[in-house]
Amino acid sequence: MAREALFNKWRPSSFQEVSGHAPVVQTLRNSIESGKISHSYMFAGPRGTGKTTLARILSKAVNCETFTEGDVCNSCNSCLSHDASNAIDLIEIDSGTHGGVDDIRTLSEKVLYAPNVSRYKVYVFDEAHALSPQGFTALLKHIEEPPPHVIFIFATTEADRVLTTIQSRSQRFNLGRLSVSDIVNRLTEISESENFSLSDEVLQLLARYASGSLRDAVNALDRITAAYGDSVTEGQARENLGLNMDQRALDLSKYIIADSLPDALKLINVAVADGLNIRKFAEDVVLVLRALLFSKAGIRDALVTDQFYTDQINKISAGEDTTVDKLITAMDSLSELSGSRFKGDEFNALPLELVIAKLSLSNRTSSEHGTDENGGKLDANKITEVNPVQSDKQDETLGELTGVEVSEITQTDYSNVSDYPDGSATVSSSVTNIETQWLEIRQMVRDKSRPAEALLSNARPRGLTTENLEVGFLYEAHLKNFLDRKKQIAGVVPAEVLDEAVSAVLGTDIQVTYSHWPDLGEKIPTDNIIEPQTNSSGGHLVDEALNLGGQLIETSEE
Repeated sequence: MAREALFNKWRPSSFQEVSGHAPVVQTLRNSIESGKISHSYMFAGPRGTGKTTLARILSKAVNCETFTEGDVCNSCNSCLSHDASNAIDLIEIDSGTHGGVDDIRTLSEKVLYAPNVSRYKVYVFDEAHALSPQGFTALLKHIEEPPPHVIFIFATTEADRVLTTIQSRSQRFNLGRLSVSDIVNRLTEISESENFSLSDEVLQLLARYASGSLRDAVNALDRITAAYGDSVTEGQARENLGLNMDQRALDLSKYIIADSLPDALKLINVAVADGLNIRKFAEDVVLVLRALLFSKAGIRDALVTDQFYTDQINKISAGEDTTVDKLITAMDSLSELSGSRFKGDEFNALPLELVIAKLSLSNRTSSEHGTDENGGKLDANKITEVNPVQSDKQDETLGELTGVEVSEITQTDYSNVSDYPDGSATVSSSVTNIETQWLEIRQMVRDKSRPAEALLSNARPRGLTTENLEVGFLYEAHLKNFLDRKKQIAGVVPAEVLDEAVSAVLGTDIQVTYSHWPDLGEKIPTDNIIEPQTNSSGGHLVDEALNLGGQLIETSEE
């Protein structure tokens, strides 16, 4: 039989056992003691802060036969049935799966019946924000004119999504995140009862790791004791919870601060080759930047105690390039990236490469021209004409500019995104801008059509004027998909998607033209080239898939 999880085993069963939320608990106890019980309550707050637990204790208290000072006795038949999870008159509803209008109409018929054995029939709507609009409307009549024997309790993490007319007719209690001291006290109580041998440092670490969620802290306690037994050291806890800093996260943070884009892109590509989760990697970099910001302010980050990493962080923060503005900008961009841009593909390096390139461009633009007055968009009055000869010349000096061999980068080569003056050469700022913004254009195309973005893997900006952007394709088969504006791939016209992305990124009306650029292969790493294949003996559908960047894995023999 599976062991009961600690967060279930140690779920509070009375108001006295609830950690934190003292004003809320006192209000509920007073209302029960005085008999001034509302027909509808709402508990709103972050996950793991006790919303459902308070709802169950409230149901238990209003039906307790011998409550004392507004708290449960834990000995009457009603309390015992609640503890055994078989209270007939406590109805818990998962709003996500039973929140439709038909479910609420069925509930409305049952609401009118008196409780079976208790004083009140209590309906608890867990994740109440998931109720459908029609479900809320069907429930509203019973909230406005409640039967005297019914109490509704809504628990939600997103109170703003709950119908305002429901909120205004309920007693609402906002539950904040628990303090570190409250969580430590509860963890200490659990550890002593379970005979765990944990130092104060480990308990503090668990409390900070949970970020105010007591359930997350108890789960973390359960996890580390399951891994290492009843006695766990701080180092073991850090390793198990993934709090040990990755040296690559430190290195990438240094490259971001130093505007060393080639080194940053090379490091990201190595991380991809090692199978690293790029989204988690981005989150680790944010933690390093946070520690640097704390160090800059003269505060030691409580989550970083390893002296080796502390010394490195202090050394980086003391550097001239490490400014508060730069740290805040990088943290903001990477936090947004890890929260929304991966869209299910956590191993895709392009979003992180794009953010790093934009940060580098922003930092260099700020240092050379002051404040970016155009929000990163291209100003048509400042665009200088670039022709293929200039672009070719740029690629010839690539090794001098970056100091990185093109073949060293295993994925898309963005080493020529920006000019890195090392006393040897410089590059036109307009080339730098369009090469950098090409990454953003590809990302916008990818968001709308992955097949279209795959075709652009073997394409690059070839020429730029105030009115025209020329895109060169290595293969004619890929080029044809953009020249034919009637051809659709996966329901979209590739040329239209690219036009929209170019207009959105460059911020001006620029016509996009296309050309065949057979010499482009010399400027793209061999590993990154997707060659179109034909004559696969698999029919026209297979040929079309191959032209979109697919690869033939196996051919069945007849």
